[in-house]
Amino acid sequence: MLVFTHAVLLNTVIALAYVAALVLVADRYEREPTRMLLRVYLVGIAATMALTWLKCDVLGLCGDTGLSPWVEQFVVAGLGEETVKFGVFVWFARRSRDLDEPLDAMVYLGMAALAFAFHENVGYFMAYAGDAAKLSQISGDGSLYRAAVGDVTVARAMPGHLLFDTIAAWWLALGLRRGHMWRYLAPALVTAVVLHAAWNLIPWGVPFLMYVALLLVASIVAVGWAHRRSPHRQRQEKFLVSLQALPWPDATVPRRLVAGLRTLDGPRQAQIMAEAEMAMSEGAQDDAVTTVELLLSAAARPLGRVARALALLGAVVGLSILAEFTLLAWLAMLAGM
Repeated sequence: MLVFTHAVLLNTVIALAYVAALVLVADRYEREPTRMLLRVYLVGIAATMALTWLKCDVLGLCGDTGLSPWVEQFVVAGLGEETVKFGVFVWFARRSRDLDEPLDAMVYLGMAALAFAFHENVGYFMAYAGDAAKLSQISGDGSLYRAAVGDVTVARAMPGHLLFDTIAAWWLALGLRRGHMWRYLAPALVTAVVLHAAWNLIPWGVPFLMYVALLLVASIVAVGWAHRRSPHRQRQEKFLVSLQALPWPDATVPRRLVAGLRTLDGPRQAQIMAEAEMAMSEGAQDDAVTTVELLLSAAARPLGRVARALALLGAVVGLSILAEFTLLAWLAMLAGM
């Protein structure tokens, strides 16, 4: 039980770090609804659990399968696991109107990837550190377990799923920009499968670290490409120019107000900007400054942004721990039947 608890808590911290990077840093121009992000994350964990049960308990494809490494990594691991993550993304995208800029494809597929990685990492932790815990208990040397925990934490902290799914999501982002996202689903899935299989097949050492660096650079380039083509960014830049033409007592106010706008969804952003533009066109400059500042300050709610971020991260922690301990209780119940 102690090993399982350590596995869940450590991997929850790892997941939190990447969720924060993905949702609170990368998604810059229009924050996605917290409820939708959490829904994708929770469904992603549930789908990963279902796949693990099907692959290991039903089909017997865990451990020594007798398959060639190429078949195992491209078909069982690559195609099987990526199909589940893409399935979660498709399930969400078919039911949501929140995908309205290229980066959204990367954010939501990335959340599914992080959910998958969280549950998978717990399994790796249990398998690797569990044996070390038994040896530590027998020998009385706790350093064996601590060393194993350190090794597996470092190894599994590399965000492989997030990296190759961010790159694959570039196809979906391109489709969103062109208005035909579903036409790009197949090349996105193929890209994810190939990158995933290569991740598993490349031996540990300099070649693997070079591959990780290549994926990291490609992911940054993909996110940068999506940033530059955000329709929200383009509207915000034009709006900022209009704000800067007003006689503000503090020249930094316009940028702070636009930063507040970015916490809102697209329709709400458009509504606030339209009302502010109307105030700027109809009133005197001093009156316009007062009206616009009131509009945008009310919309921004800086404390609300902090509370939202804390709520999202706290909910990720809660969902992660709840899902894993629910699975443990279910497995214990089955073992007692």
